[in-house]
Amino acid sequence: MSDWDDAERQALAPLERELANLREIHGDDPPLDLLRAARTGVLPDELQQRTLAHLETSAWSRTLAEGADDADAAFDRSAADRLLSRIQQQTRDAGHRTDRRPIWAPVLVFVSVAAALVVAVGIWRRIAPAPQEGPAPVAQRPVQPAPVVLALELAKPDVKVTSAALLVRGEGGSRFVDDVAPGLNAYRAGDYADAARALEAVQSAYPRSVEIPFYLGVSRLFLNDASGAVRALESARALNDPSFADDVAWYLAVAYERAGSSPQSRALLERLCTGNSTYAARACAATGTRR
Repeated sequence: MSDWDDAERQALAPLERELANLREIHGDDPPLDLLRAARTGVLPDELQQRTLAHLETSAWSRTLAEGADDADAAFDRSAADRLLSRIQQQTRDAGHRTDRRPIWAPVLVFVSVAAALVVAVGIWRRIAPAPQEGPAPVAQRPVQPAPVVLALELAKPDVKVTSAALLVRGEGGSRFVDDVAPGLNAYRAGDYADAARALEAVQSAYPRSVEIPFYLGVSRLFLNDASGAVRALESARALNDPSFADDVAWYLAVAYERAGSSPQSRALLERLCTGNSTYAARACAATGTRR
């Protein structure tokens, strides 16, 4: 508060106890830039899931992150890369610690300066005197609601193939299951880059196979290539295979969200919510819909 004038410091002084209580209550919360990074989906898998789980249960952290998003632009790729590099370095530096602090504790110290500013600005708006009313504006632009951030979980689906795929043969008589085996084996092993390369290599030979674009799209998601995942999963959806329809819809919703297309993501989730698939409950929870 060193840059604030005397009137501002005097106005905030009565709230020092409230601020101290907030610091004590939320001392172990993830820092603001970590919350924002999780909402953008750029963190390593374990840290991403832990931070999203915290956001789901902490109204304070959600409000803090949403307030920062309103005041600043979302993470771009260069900012995400810098944050990820810092997380990895600070995690390595703290690798020999034996205490049981939260997973985000070695990453950043307490709450960032941006978080403190968000809190201070919010409190100042509550106590600052109302401005004098002036002439009514000729026209006011309608306030646009903030985009909904769904923070959908990315979980790896098991490998399955349709019964028809077991009988399909490609050019030269090779079997579909033999040709896609390298890609699916790499996918099972978590080597998503090799999986994507192997699946792309055989995609043109089996244009009616839903398995190839589906597992290619999911691999692209794990490679943080949201636009590539959207293209692959939209190709899978166009094949309209009922045995994969719900799987494709859920992972396409995840891809749309991560590509910044929240309305398209929500539309798919709302349809899943009304169905009876294994994704229905998650889709309803993501959209805040009661069944």
